[in-house]
Amino acid sequence: MWHREELRKKCLTKKICLDMLEINKIYQGDCRKLLKLIDNDSIDLVCSDVAYPVQSRGGSGNMGGYWTDSQTRKGKIFKSNDIDISEYINDLYRILKDRSHCYLMCNDFNLMHFLDVIGKSEFHFTKCLIWDKCAKICGRYYMAQKEYIIMLCKGGDRPINECGTSDILSVPIPTNKRKDKDGLINQTEKPVKLMEILIRNSTNVGDVILDPFMGSGTTARACVNLERQYVGFEIDQRQVDFANNELKNMSRQLSLF
Repeated sequence: MWHREELRKKCLTKKICLDMLEINKIYQGDCRKLLKLIDNDSIDLVCSDVAYPVQSRGGSGNMGGYWTDSQTRKGKIFKSNDIDISEYINDLYRILKDRSHCYLMCNDFNLMHFLDVIGKSEFHFTKCLIWDKCAKICGRYYMAQKEYIIMLCKGGDRPINECGTSDILSVPIPTNKRKDKDGLINQTEKPVKLMEILIRNSTNVGDVILDPFMGSGTTARACVNLERQYVGFEIDQRQVDFANNELKNMSRQLSLF
């Protein structure tokens, strides 16, 4: 286990070209603009439940990314879910170090479009993982129980740290989603444990992880648990404030040990 001071020193000596951004902080703003502030070849991993369009489906659409128009105001859950992958995929490639991984979450409805855009980029498609939510969700057809996690690599292939990991990741959806005085912070919050699996397999202690759609801070919390560094972008100020405050509390608790 690394001591916090050793981790801080390692971070300072790493080649992290973030002259205009601090690490271990979530920034409010549009990732398409904020990505321009990160230098080439400076990030060890991109890991994100990225924005994608949603559609109405079924009677229990409040789980798994499908929502009715009355719930979402014309189909929009978040301010950023109309940002297309084609608008940021090249910047994700640019900022990653060579032989680094990129994980992008996606649903059935958008999978083909994601793969089409990725196929036209410089990324090497590695694998499509399955997140098994361990719960069935009603719909018109087969009951939904999964989401996709598209795994990409920049440059040459590199193995993951724990090669015995299955490509089906069975992690239950959060049952106690975080709230503030106005209600749920993030309707589609992902499990910290799920992000920990991806981060642990594709990085080492002290590495820097970027989540350009940080939401309420799940990826950042996983990074703190695993002694990694993070940079996050999120367009929703409410989620940014909640996540940064929660992460400060985590840091205070860790400083006691």
